[in-house]
Amino acid sequence: DPAHAAVVYAGTTEGLWKTTNGGESWTQMTSPTLIVNEVAIDPGDPEHMVLATDRAGLLESRDGAKTFQPINSGFSHRQIWRLETWTAPGTAPGGKKVLAAAARHDKEYGGVFLSEDGQNWRGLPEGLNGADVISLIVGPDGTLLAGATDGLYRFLTDKGTWQGFGRLLTLVTLPSGRQGYHGDPASFPIADFAVSGRALFAATPEGVLWSTDSGLTWQHTSPSWNVERMASVGKTLVAATAADGIQISLNNGGKWEASSLPFAPIQVQRLALDGKRIYAATDHGLFRSSDASVDPSTVRWELLGHGVPTGAVYDVLIDPNDARVIYAGSLVNDRVYVSRDGGENFEAMIDEGTGYIGRPRRLSLGPGGRLYMASDHDGLFSRVP
Repeated sequence: DPAHAAVVYAGTTEGLWKTTNGGESWTQMTSPTLIVNEVAIDPGDPEHMVLATDRAGLLESRDGAKTFQPINSGFSHRQIWRLETWTAPGTAPGGKKVLAAAARHDKEYGGVFLSEDGQNWRGLPEGLNGADVISLIVGPDGTLLAGATDGLYRFLTDKGTWQGFGRLLTLVTLPSGRQGYHGDPASFPIADFAVSGRALFAATPEGVLWSTDSGLTWQHTSPSWNVERMASVGKTLVAATAADGIQISLNNGGKWEASSLPFAPIQVQRLALDGKRIYAATDHGLFRSSDASVDPSTVRWELLGHGVPTGAVYDVLIDPNDARVIYAGSLVNDRVYVSRDGGENFEAMIDEGTGYIGRPRRLSLGPGGRLYMASDHDGLFSRVP
């Protein structure tokens, strides 16, 4: 402190600390999850200071570090993990579609952000308790749902906060001898979601779970696979597992058929369906299946070149308004590719050296048909198709 030599601030990997007696004793002023890289104190007002942090951007205090508020324009350099377009009642006037983005590793300064234009963002951390959000989806009832490392959350638009909810039902024998259900809190990690009509599906380390009441209660609808990615169209449900290959169901999880990609082991980054064929973005490239809508046991896979480099593909996205338009993101050169003929041919959309750093991670079509690309450590980029 330039005005009081005995007052010293220390920025650490476990938050900001303050001493008022020259270091004899210290008080932690922020959460221990905050990584502070630098502290700047206003020479004209020692109560006014700014912290440069690892993931929360710039934080400002005007009361001697008692409280802090973010002063970032946009995201700063966050790790954007998931993107989802949502019609937010009460949040966007007239039910206008907004873009929701989930940021990881930011603890209480992260969570989920909303934007109507992709330029101005509003953070929604309340109620998440610093949990890492790893999946987002709009539920069958229109509620924005977040899958976190510690369970399921729903966004309460009237209160502007998140609420942990959901119970996993297990069939048990009651003291009376009759069969009944026991409900445990939905504390399982949810890596991905899928929606089919009024049914909601969740990819978890315990298998595919399904809910018919927008996430209030859940039941198992698959063996105990470690499910990492999911996608659905109509009643067709596809799950990518860690050790049991691709699993395909034509009746919303009632029966499953296994299908193996040509390489093993293989990491599936994302799945997409056009109604008949399945597209899989993997660490070995972009794959497309034969018609899976009749007999999944006969599915064959082909590695798509046709303009996309052979190598890791981090995402594949089908335009909901035109299934012939397919976007793919390559980690070989960090370019985004587009096909306008159902995957037969691709062309690059983004040239090398466009100014972003960090690995691209996710593609999404937001409000107005704008294409968004989320990066590992450099926030969000957009392009008008």
